[in-house]
Amino acid sequence: MKRKYYSLAEIKKAYNESEDVEFYRYSIARFLFRPLSFYGAWVFLRMGITANQTTLLSWLMVIFGCFLYLFIPPSSSWIPILLILGWAILDYMDGSMARVTNSRSKYGHFIDVIGAYFMLAFLPICLGIGLYNFPDYSLANLLNIMSLEYKVDSSLVLILGAFASLNNILLRLIVMRMQHTFSIDPRENKKSDTGYMASIFTWVEALISPRGVFFPMLILLTILNKLELFILIYFIFYTSALLAYVAMYTYKLRNIV
Repeated sequence: MKRKYYSLAEIKKAYNESEDVEFYRYSIARFLFRPLSFYGAWVFLRMGITANQTTLLSWLMVIFGCFLYLFIPPSSSWIPILLILGWAILDYMDGSMARVTNSRSKYGHFIDVIGAYFMLAFLPICLGIGLYNFPDYSLANLLNIMSLEYKVDSSLVLILGAFASLNNILLRLIVMRMQHTFSIDPRENKKSDTGYMASIFTWVEALISPRGVFFPMLILLTILNKLELFILIYFIFYTSALLAYVAMYTYKLRNIV
């Protein structure tokens, strides 16, 4: 059977006509990764690579990128971040490829989400361990600037990284448990929510997600050699999100039997 070759215009059109394109309209990363993904999808489809194969390739990049932080000093942190950014582009590419080839499936969505969970779970703890071995002292410098007399032990960054990973995954586990127990899709609920609080939660979720300020912040603090601050911000964001979402859903679901 002759392989069909898709044009860039067809790939872009398939994405723009997708029913879930509205979900990503708050995404900051889409201004960089989405445009690049169209060209990458075009190349991969020309090579005969499928969307699911692209997703599995992204797994290798994100896992290798995260665990590389364990063994290298901050001066070499551009290597793992390039791998992680490569995962981000592939993460957009597989969706574009699946849309234009009309091959979207539950399996494809499943392995795509797993790749994102790898990054969310492994990156902060791997960074924490790496910075325990190779501290950049940015957290201590921040406290000095704030005139706070507290001696920062390198284990603090490790602990913050561990809890950042735990809180991130725990938040998603709780939301999935709610979805399973009450047969509620949080994404569908957002479409019917109105008012200031709904808008605030939508924007906050977009900002703290990997599609928001996550990657710009990671890139900037890598360049500045201040990755301990990234761990601190990541910890604050996801601890706050965990507490806020647990409180919100506990209140909203209290009358459901």
